[in-house]
Amino acid sequence: MTQTYTPDLTGLQVQQIPEGVRLSLPADPHTGIAKALELHLSPDQPVVTLEHELCNESPSPVELAPWAITQLRLGGVVIMPLPVGSVDSGGLLPKRQLTFWPYTSLHDSRLRLEDDAVLLVGESRLPAVKVGYRNPVGWMAYWLEGILFVKRFELEDGASYPDFGCNAEAYCNDKFIELESLGSLRRLEPGGSIQHTET
Repeated sequence: MTQTYTPDLTGLQVQQIPEGVRLSLPADPHTGIAKALELHLSPDQPVVTLEHELCNESPSPVELAPWAITQLRLGGVVIMPLPVGSVDSGGLLPKRQLTFWPYTSLHDSRLRLEDDAVLLVGESRLPAVKVGYRNPVGWMAYWLEGILFVKRFELEDGASYPDFGCNAEAYCNDKFIELESLGSLRRLEPGGSIQHTET
């Protein structure tokens, strides 16, 4: 359950680190959660590693999951790979499950279901559309004007994830499109922290 959509507007601290930068914010007054993000640039390839960190500075335990959003301009196509093949010899057991938000129409032409992927076209339109799922391959991508942007993340076997088990989500409205990765749900004790890594 989302506790707040409060934007991170004040208190940003910037610290230079080897091959990157660390951005940190004081604890949110409503949730008691402090956020930090480290960006590490590869010196010899077009790769950036993002280390998201949440720290519980409240006096009580909190159940949470990291939610990492990459916002991009419209005009391209999100690619969310689906598992193919069977999980059992007879091919009778289910293998794919999708989650849709209440404002999402299944007739929205931006949303395309293929056998091996869910595609979300970045067209400017309302209402918004959002889809999520448990992504076992650990990547999703955005194709725009001949460039493929790939976002990679890990899936923890046996872990619980928010939004009916989603670790990957995509969202599109009339202004932008998002690739979202989620970490597993954790009970964070006071003073505890959790990390979520993307490349």
